[in-house]
Amino acid sequence: MAQWKKLLVSGSNVSQLANDAGYITGLPSGLVSSSAQITMGGDLTGNAGSAQIAAGAVGTTELAAGAVTAAKLAGAIGLVSSSAQLTDVVKTSGAQTIGGDKTFSDNVTISGDLTVNGTTTVISTTNLAVEDKYIALGSGTTSGGNGGIVVVSGSVTGTEVGYGFAYNNNVVRWGFSKGTPVTTAGATIAAWAVSSTFSPTSGAPATAPGFGGTNNGIGNMHVDTATGDVYIYVETGQSSGGTAPEGNAPDGPGL
Repeated sequence: MAQWKKLLVSGSNVSQLANDAGYITGLPSGLVSSSAQITMGGDLTGNAGSAQIAAGAVGTTELAAGAVTAAKLAGAIGLVSSSAQLTDVVKTSGAQTIGGDKTFSDNVTISGDLTVNGTTTVISTTNLAVEDKYIALGSGTTSGGNGGIVVVSGSVTGTEVGYGFAYNNNVVRWGFSKGTPVTTAGATIAAWAVSSTFSPTSGAPATAPGFGGTNNGIGNMHVDTATGDVYIYVETGQSSGGTAPEGNAPDGPGL
């Protein structure tokens, strides 16, 4: 017949303590000191509503390789299956798709390429430094259109306006605008920019200027480097002026 027996323990190591029920109860206070050690050969099981592991008590040196597996963690911390990845963490390597809105309170550094499939939101900055040597405006369309750069000088009925250096796609020519709204799709040109060409030709070029063409290239200039003559493109019937030798009328219409 099973019965209780007194157990006397001496020394600092206890390899196994057990009774018929599998555990020991009723030990006097202070029987096991804080420096005592219990060596176990199997699993440690039990229930404790307030048991805690001290912060930093369990590290990589305390856990054997492969001791914590996905199968053991499944269901405890949000794993879908034993082969699934943790659902609430961001991996430090490998491909991963993250859903939902995310907010970063500090700076973000991206070492690779950044691809934005949606619409970007631009935050204004005090000074903009661009290393690129060329800036492509209107790259989202293939049909062309007006565009340019506007320096804000004020506002009209809540809309920022200013002075701009704009390209008019209808006449294929650059110009200067004023009072141009920042959000406008086009701009009214107050003064056209003048382009100039030069070559060692004898006389005026045979074709209209590249900027503005036949009808809108008025004011553009050409320099004959062989003679030093300067030609200004004017409307048919007007004098180009300033190119003919003294005492002679300037050449006819055109350049």
